[in-house]
Parts: sequence; structure tokens; C-alpha cells
Amino acid sequence: MAVHVQQYVVAWECLSRPNSSHWKAYSPVVSQILEKAFQNKLTQVLLGDADPSLSRFRISLTSMTQICEVREEASPVRRMLYPRSSPAGQGIRWDWLGDRFSEWNEYSMDAQIAIEKAWSSGLQTLDLSKTCSVPYIINYCNLTQVRKDTGFVRSIRRVQQATYPAALKHEVPIEIIPQAAVKIEQEPVKSSGSSGKPNWLSNMIMNVVKSPSKSAVDQKSQKLRRNSTEQSSDDCPQDSSSNRRRKESRIALRVERRMSRSSSLDTVSTCLSQDSIKPPHNSMRSTNAY
Repeated sequence: MAVHVQQYVVAWECLSRPNSSHWKAYSPVVSQILEKAFQNKLTQVLLGDADPSLSRFRISLTSMTQICEVREEASPVRRMLYPRSSPAGQGIRWDWLGDRFSEWNEYSMDAQIAIEKAWSSGLQTLDLSKTCSVPYIINYCNLTQVRKDTGFVRSIRRVQQATYPAALKHEVPIEIIPQAAVKIEQEPVKSSGSSGKPNWLSNMIMNVVKSPSKSAVDQKSQKLRRNSTEQSSDDCPQDSSSNRRRKESRIALRVERRMSRSSSLDTVSTCLSQDSIKPPHNSMRSTNAY
């Protein structure tokens, strides 16, 4: 008897705001470009190659960050797997209407999964605070979203889009891997001794310091910069969390720039040219500031 193997799709997501838990998924087209670059072990992706509206941003696949050089900010990105039966695998997207006319914003992937499941079950309403910890009630009768504490109503919609790229064969989400194996993989990161900093920034600094392409001088200067940053944060406890986040983003950007200068610049355009696929005309721009 054949054993059914669950299939998954890959969605790349970015942390929408500092100090928040809301991850916003890139479009299927952008996720396709990022996944192709990830599988070909490239170092950077200029998002303007896939979406001209994102020409200010680039993705560092070595540090898993989205970098905006205009504002000198860095935000963590992640690669997530969702079942083929989820909205991401079925080409379905749920949006809510913003404050401006025709400004539709998509729900997070977790919320979309809950909304689509309730929709398919024939429910008339769904309380997202019980499943996704957001204070909204979805009304399927008139396709609206109601905020529980204020009663403010917004329109919602269900639209079709392209499906997200397929994951590798037999690849499963990290949550399904036994906890013992996860603990072994996390122990080296836990022993880094970088308390008070986000894990994504600590991991990126560790990778850069341990990189064989970095010289001893660069390692010492990076260590001095990290120590000075920690000392300044201890001496100025009155700094707001947003200021600390801005400082950490600038550190991440400086580290990424130095790493880019010390190594060859591989972009998704290189990957596409290797497969004899003609990239968009704006992919030849070498000055995209993403």
C-alpha cells in the first residue's frame, strides 16, 4: 500500500515592523526568485529583478535579512513551508481593505490558513483572536472584518493568484522535526553569548566573523564595534527600543556591506542567465538599493 507523503510549498516572508511578530509574505513571483537563488547558493537577490516596486531593497541570503540602503535599515527574512492544501499552495489570497481606496493588504499566512479553513467549512463568522491572536472577527456573509474593541469595519476579499514554489522533495517544516534534533542545531547559537541582541543579528555577526574571507583586521574591528555598541547600550538605558533597533540595523548593514566587498557579488540575475532565461530589463541595473 502506497504511503501518502505530504507536499509543501515555500513562501519567503519578511518581518513587517521592528519589535513585532507579524511576518508579511512576499508575492509568489518574488518567492520564486528567492527560492531559485537559495537553491543555487547565491549570496544576494535584488528584489527589483522580480518587482520594480521593491527596487530599493535587496535580500542577503547569507544573513537572511532584507536591506534598504536608502533608510539604512535591515529586517529579518525567513523561508517557510506550508502544506500544498493551504492557500499558498492553492493560489488563494485573503486581503483586507486599507485606509486608501483600492489599497488591499494581505493577511499573514497563519491568518489566511484559518480564514480559508473556516470559509471552506461553511462558517458564517470567525474569531481570529482565538486562532491568530488578532482582535478581529471575520464575517463571511458580507465579507467584512470587524475590530472587536472598537467595532471598526473593513472590507475583505478572496482572490486568486499564482501558487508558491514547491519545496524540495521530502522536505518538511522545522516544527515536524523531533525536538532533540532541533535542540542540537540550536546549541551553538545559544552559546554565542550575544544577550540583548536579536538572534538574527547575532547569527549574522557570527557568520561574518567566522567567514574565511574575512581578514584578521576586519575581525578585530568588528569585535571592537560590537563591544562599543554593547557598552553604549548599557550606559544609556533611557534609549527607546526603536533607537536600539535602528542602531542594530545600521550595524547589520555595515557588516553586510563589508562582506559584500570581500566576496564576489552573486545575484539572482547570474542564476537566471545560467538557465538561459531572459531576466526583466531592469535586472541589469547594478545600482538597485534594496
